[in-house]
Amino acid sequence: MEEEETIALATCNKEQGNVLYRCRAYNYAIFKYSTAMEITESISKDDLRSEEENKLMEMKVKCLNNMAASMLKLEDYDAALRCCCTVLMYQPKNVKALFHMGKVLALQDKYSEAIQTLRKALELEPRNKTVLEELSTMMKKHREH
Repeated sequence: MEEEETIALATCNKEQGNVLYRCRAYNYAIFKYSTAMEITESISKDDLRSEEENKLMEMKVKCLNNMAASMLKLEDYDAALRCCCTVLMYQPKNVKALFHMGKVLALQDKYSEAIQTLRKALELEPRNKTVLEELSTMMKKHREH
């Protein structure tokens, strides 16, 4: 299979995962995201232009972020945290991964770490209402503990 066809197949699996996530079929969504990642990893990096390599990295990061969101829904917090950590290895300033990580840490009663992580996300995107609301909720819960 040519690289373009392989990338298209991975994209198709990721998009199917997105549909399954919206249908609340989180286990199936995770399977599709995992399949998309396996496909991207099967491509030989030697044959890729930097543009294609960047596309693959973006695909991998999106799949990992979406897997983290699915795992959060399934309350598999350790697996969600692993996905977030992997994204942050590739992209340390990935707001979505920081947001999910903050949520996971809070659900594990690690409020100060959660707040610190969400603050980092907010520094990167000061106008992100979702992060701001989550941070506000975290700080309130932290004070109650």
